[in-house]
Amino acid sequence: MPNFTILLPPSEGKASGGDADRTWRQIAKDGECNAFPRLNPTRRKVIAALRSAMRQPTPELEKLFNVKDDNLAAALAANRAILSAELLPAIQRYTGVMFDFLDYPSMPPDDRHTFDTHALIFSGVWGLLRPTDLIPDYKLKIDATLPGLGRVSTFWKPQLSRLLNRVLVGQLVWDLLPGAHRTAWDGKAKSAVRWQVKFVERVESRGKVQYRTVNHWSKALKGALVRHLCAHAVTDVDALADFEHPLGYIYDPTMGKRSKNGGEVVFVKG
Repeated sequence: MPNFTILLPPSEGKASGGDADRTWRQIAKDGECNAFPRLNPTRRKVIAALRSAMRQPTPELEKLFNVKDDNLAAALAANRAILSAELLPAIQRYTGVMFDFLDYPSMPPDDRHTFDTHALIFSGVWGLLRPTDLIPDYKLKIDATLPGLGRVSTFWKPQLSRLLNRVLVGQLVWDLLPGAHRTAWDGKAKSAVRWQVKFVERVESRGKVQYRTVNHWSKALKGALVRHLCAHAVTDVDALADFEHPLGYIYDPTMGKRSKNGGEVVFVKG
């Protein structure tokens, strides 16, 4: 079995509905369909703080969830029903751009199995998920601040660090996390080689070449890369030279920082 792990963020976009036969309250009690049941007590604390926070006035709720009007109403409804709502596997629940470009349903069965067993998804409510973990719809960013709890990523950091530093010992870690999610882990897994990923565009202006970090399309770029990592079980950073990104980015081994513990992988376009 390939000795690597892919660290991913969740998505703001989420599918509704799911399996009504079980609820998160039930599976948390039974320990079923949950890769990290030891996180359940902390998850309950986050959920309690989240539900308490929803008693705030509308302007405060708009700030907390960064949505208004109908979108705010939908977020509140999902969070109020979080313990009793229908469940979906995380890979089906999350519908954002990165997951669209991963295109999990079209992956060959072996590649899906690799993704299911080697990907870890960070979450403000759930802490850490495997793609097959069952979760309800919800709304909470990991960098949100909840009354009585503080910043969610800071609250999760001690427990996620203990868990990840045990799970990731000796692993090659493909870190595709945004900065907000990265702060929820101290990054101290022993013998782990950790590669962060960056996409840049080569721009020439007035005879000078500059490299600009891609922000708008970064989620799409990461989704296609994850698909490649799972299809080829990539455990050697230099093997990324074979990766042909559908949007034209190529691995440049001359860019980025390297050390015995990993560094930064840079893909360039232009």
